[in-house]
Parts: sequence; structure tokens; C-alpha cells
Amino acid sequence: MSDEKKPTATQPNVAEPEVTVRAMTDMAAQYVEQQEQKRLDFEDRQEQKRQAFEKKLERQKATREWLMLIITVVAVAAAAWTAYEARKARIDAEDFATKTLQAQTAAMRLDERPYVKISLKEVQQITKKDGHHVLLFQNVVTAYGRTPAIHIEVDATCEPSTSPLHPVEKSGVTRSSMMAPGDSDDGFCEMPILTTLPDAIVVRHYGTVYYDDIFGKAHTLGFCWAAYYKPADLGPTTITQCPDWAINEERL
Repeated sequence: MSDEKKPTATQPNVAEPEVTVRAMTDMAAQYVEQQEQKRLDFEDRQEQKRQAFEKKLERQKATREWLMLIITVVAVAAAAWTAYEARKARIDAEDFATKTLQAQTAAMRLDERPYVKISLKEVQQITKKDGHHVLLFQNVVTAYGRTPAIHIEVDATCEPSTSPLHPVEKSGVTRSSMMAPGDSDDGFCEMPILTTLPDAIVVRHYGTVYYDDIFGKAHTLGFCWAAYYKPADLGPTTITQCPDWAINEERL
């Protein structure tokens, strides 16, 4: 048997496993910490995205509300404008219809209304029973047209031309209550004269005819004649229309 010593097996280092376990533990803790941090970072990013998304939704909601408000205002304005245009069109149509009816009524009344004219039938010198001399004007009022004239009134005078023409006072006395087309009515005007006058004089017979139509409208008619009279001739020699009057002139 040899005295040489056999080599002994290497004894395991007890400290190495402890270091390894500690390192692994540290790595695990570090890994866990990293994972936790990743989780926290992920949650933070998700929270930021959620908040950004909510803000976007709020902005979209506000935009929709403004759009709805604008659309509502525009719709209300359009409805109001449409109503205004419809009302204006209705008023214009009613006004046009009213004016058309008025024009048609006026044309109908003008076509159907009565007219009167006055004519000088005769001028003569007469001697009354008491011996006084007068110059007698006889006029004739005649109705024509399509409907009767009513409430005919003739206010007239006869006087020397030395007196200025003046409006004849309205008497209010009806000469004829109604005159159908073609009817006529005589009237007279007398002016005392002196047969001893050496020179010719001019005597005027003038006045106004008043009458109404069946539609209730009043009408007036002016007239004036001048008679050149010389007593020695026993009557007027010339009868003319007054220079500043128009016979049968409508005075509306």
C-alpha cells in the first residue's frame, strides 16, 4: 500500500448559492418593479388617452350643440322669412284684388252713371200784369246716361254784367227728385229791366246744377250765358256763352 495521499474532492462553496439566490431575487424584484412601472406607465398613457378622448367628445358635443343652435336659428329665420313672404304675397294679392275691384267698380259706375246738361231754351222780354218789364231766361235741364239722376237742384241767378260773377248760394231746394235718362225739366230766371234805357246792356244768367247718381256720389255742373240786350229792340239781340265760364262743365 502506497503512502501517497489521494487528492480530496473540492468542497462546495456555501457562499456562492447564497449570492446566486440573492442576485436572482434582486433580478426578480427588479423585473417586478420594471413590470409595475410598465403597468403604471401604460395606465398613465391610457388615462391620458381617455382624458384626451373625453375632451374630444366634449368638443364634438359643443360643436354639435353650436351646429344645432345655428341650424335652429337658420330654420326659424327661414320660417319667419317664408311667413313674411307669404303674408306679403297675400297682402299684395288682396291689395291687387281690391284695386282691381275698385277699378272695375269705378269703371262700371262711370259707365252706368247719369249725366245732366242744361240748355238755354229762350230769352225774352215780357211785361207783367203790373206793368213791370222783365227779361225772362228759360233753361232746360235734361238727363241722359244709363241710370237716373236724383235730387236735382238748380241754383241760378240773372243780373247785369256790371255785377261781378259770384258763386250762387246753394238753396237746398230740390227741383226734381229723380230724372230718368231722356227726361227734361224747365226752369226760369227773371230780371227786372227798364225799357227807357238808351244803351244796350249785357245780362248774365249763370249758376250751378247739383245732382246725385244712384251710387251716392254727388256731381255739380256749372253754366253761364250772356244776353246782349237793347230795350229799343224789345229783346236780346245776341246770346253767347260767358267768356270765363264753360257751359255744362262738370265741377267734380
